[in-house]
Amino acid sequence: MDNLTPLSLEGEKLTFVALLRQQRRLARPEVVRRPTSSPQRHSPIVIAQRVRVCASLSRSSAVGAMAEVKIILVGTKKVGKGALAIRFSHGYFMENYDPTVEDSYRKRLNVQDKECLVELQKVSDYEPSEGFSNGQQIRDAQGFVLVYSVTDSASFDTINKSKQNIEKIKGTGFIPMALCGSKTDVAASERKVTSEQGQQLGQQLGVPFFEASAQAGSGVEEMFNSLVNLVLNGAPKAAPAAANGGGGGNTKAAKKTQEKKRSACTLL
Repeated sequence: MDNLTPLSLEGEKLTFVALLRQQRRLARPEVVRRPTSSPQRHSPIVIAQRVRVCASLSRSSAVGAMAEVKIILVGTKKVGKGALAIRFSHGYFMENYDPTVEDSYRKRLNVQDKECLVELQKVSDYEPSEGFSNGQQIRDAQGFVLVYSVTDSASFDTINKSKQNIEKIKGTGFIPMALCGSKTDVAASERKVTSEQGQQLGQQLGVPFFEASAQAGSGVEEMFNSLVNLVLNGAPKAAPAAANGGGGGNTKAAKKTQEKKRSACTLL
């Protein structure tokens, strides 16, 4: 050891360091490096399906924040309940469809800066004399359209009974309703119920009256918008007594009596 020159000592030191590094490399676990694969490519069909799923999820999350309004169309067979619902929800007239099938139709609606999801359902195989077979469907509803056909006076005569059937299930409080005379696009000679008769019945029942044609598209939007507004905002404050009761004649008489009392004076 004494005969080693500084150069040889330096060489031994480098050899020791090299051996130490080799031992450390052997002690490390072997890492297997796999070749990177190219990114997975999806067919246009798969991409379109994923886009639809994402859109559906976004719609469902948006619907969760909106108010939901459920409206049921009530009336006898072949008065145009389904045609009115399709015209409102899809914007077209469907002439051939099965009128005995209970369907529901949905549409987003903005009424007085309130966005909501409106669901329309029609009652099939309904007989006013027998009442509703599905009482839960009536209990869950928030608004009702009493539908008759202007070409069928018998359907018009059952409206009062239908309203009573609804009130038996929902109670006698304020129930948002609308009276609708459908199929107004027919010729005057085919008409059996006049507009004046519809207005009189609406006043008698205390509900707003509309005439509509699913085929022509007239009056449909106005009727449903008005009914949804009643559901969201409640009965008009101007005439609370006529919500679902009388025609408001007593209110007018009371106002005249008050005016007479105010105008009267006593000389002392």
